[in-house]
Amino acid sequence: MSNAKPRSTLYSLSFVRNTLPWPMTAAPGETFSHLLTARLVEAVTPYPGVDGQTISFVVDSDNPNAPQVRNPQDATGSQTWRRSVSVVTDNGGLAAVQVRAGPIAGNFSVLARNSAAENTPSAPLVVQGNPLPNVDHLTVIEGDQQTGFVDDEFFPKAVRIKASNASGTAIDQALIDLEIQGDTDTTFESNASARVTLTTYTDGITPAARLVPGKRPGMFAIVATCRTTNSQCSPARLDLALAPAADTFAFENKPPFTITRGTCLTDTIRLIGSGDSAWPYIPVRAVVDEGFPDTFYLQDAANQSRSIILHPADTPLFPYSVPLYAVDTNVVVPDTGSLRLMMEGHPEIAKAYALTWLPHR
Repeated sequence: MSNAKPRSTLYSLSFVRNTLPWPMTAAPGETFSHLLTARLVEAVTPYPGVDGQTISFVVDSDNPNAPQVRNPQDATGSQTWRRSVSVVTDNGGLAAVQVRAGPIAGNFSVLARNSAAENTPSAPLVVQGNPLPNVDHLTVIEGDQQTGFVDDEFFPKAVRIKASNASGTAIDQALIDLEIQGDTDTTFESNASARVTLTTYTDGITPAARLVPGKRPGMFAIVATCRTTNSQCSPARLDLALAPAADTFAFENKPPFTITRGTCLTDTIRLIGSGDSAWPYIPVRAVVDEGFPDTFYLQDAANQSRSIILHPADTPLFPYSVPLYAVDTNVVVPDTGSLRLMMEGHPEIAKAYALTWLPHR
């Protein structure tokens, strides 16, 4: 007995060309300018479209440098480009994918499949132009380990990535994809999206990609990948934080600090957010307002400074250690001073601490 389905249950697939250039063309590494659309219909007149069915779009090549596809509805989400993707048809029987060319030129095709369809059509793709450069390494130049605030216009630093080959030579015209991963709603300024593609300059470094803070505080990451023929080129990762509004932060209260001559302040100081929360990566400026240089100084004896930048320790409470020294002298000096801490970028978030110089060890 035959297990064939009745003719009325069979479907037919075709690619929708309309006025599209055919075959579709793109340069290496670029996204094709039009969506690739297929239509699933019943294989009987009047050939109505079939909704709610899955069409699988498959790149018909085992070449790792062949084009890739993705669902256009996931273009700002976390879905990556891949060799095949499934899309559900709409009420007209239509489903579409984005197609991105690989790093090399050549002729390729995408197949459309449905388990109940009587055919498997093929759409030709042409990738033409110079192949993308070979990249061995991605290096973070700027933008890693920083904290932004939900009420700021931008994060303190933009993101910049460098592409180089195995010998360390900078790679010009490399295509670098940046993707924000996390739930903070942070986006890139250039396209208000969680994804952006940048092209390196002659020094191998991308243009600066500024970040616009979202409204949901939390930790997140940015992953940089390169479109290259070298499958061994590892992604680069940046770790960032989005903190609550800056005006919800304050430096903790401390009694006056007493520092014996020739020694360093041993207390740590915390910058505390709302709900006694602690956040990483926030730079703080320390300034000796009174007592420098006769009584107190920052940094060390060989590099006595009045003002320096501090970074929090990588521990759960993210405290700040202040390299504040009392001068080692037998000469009579003023025995009081003051230390001020300020949040970099938000100097209004500040606190002063009284200092006392103790002449006896």
